[in-house]
Amino acid sequence: MIEDCAKQFGFEKNQYIGIHHIDTDHQHIHIVANRVGFDGKTVKDSHNYQKIASYCRKMELKYELKQVLSPRRFLSKELRQIPRYDARKEQLKGDIKECLTASKSYNEFENKMKQKGYELIKARGIAFRDKQKVYTKGSEVGFSLQTIEKILVFKAELKQTFSEQKEQQKQENTKEENRREKSISLLPKSNKLFKCVVSHLSVVDKEC
Repeated sequence: MIEDCAKQFGFEKNQYIGIHHIDTDHQHIHIVANRVGFDGKTVKDSHNYQKIASYCRKMELKYELKQVLSPRRFLSKELRQIPRYDARKEQLKGDIKECLTASKSYNEFENKMKQKGYELIKARGIAFRDKQKVYTKGSEVGFSLQTIEKILVFKAELKQTFSEQKEQQKQENTKEENRREKSISLLPKSNKLFKCVVSHLSVVDKEC
């Protein structure tokens, strides 16, 4: 695969070295090449991003690897419409949701994201840099700084509303309990009065 890359970019006759890394969650290859060949000629590196994308698609077919789309800017208009799945961004999105759910303030949210290995860059907006040093804007995953702040404010307001409703319900329950106790306290007197009336009627009946 490294030799294929050297041929694709035209530095197969230059000094180059390839390193296969298997110490992360995804296997990958690093290639370092000298652009100046043994013949003194310099390899052109124009349009190298497009070339590497083309090279990767060829290697996926040749070595039966998982096929993915090239960067959007190198795709045709039709291919750009195909939904893309970005595992890195989906992971970031999930981590943001989890930390927001467990946070009461922005500072708490920031600390929880740092515990997950993210660096937060906050200015007019917000961005995140993961353990692999990949930079992603919050707006790219649906969580701009404004959105994050709105969610935290909404959570605080919701908590306050629940607290007020709980207190109101508690007061209503206390009033209802007091009414019940008052009604129960009146029952013995009512029973005594009833007995007196019944007794009186019995005497009258006998006299008649």
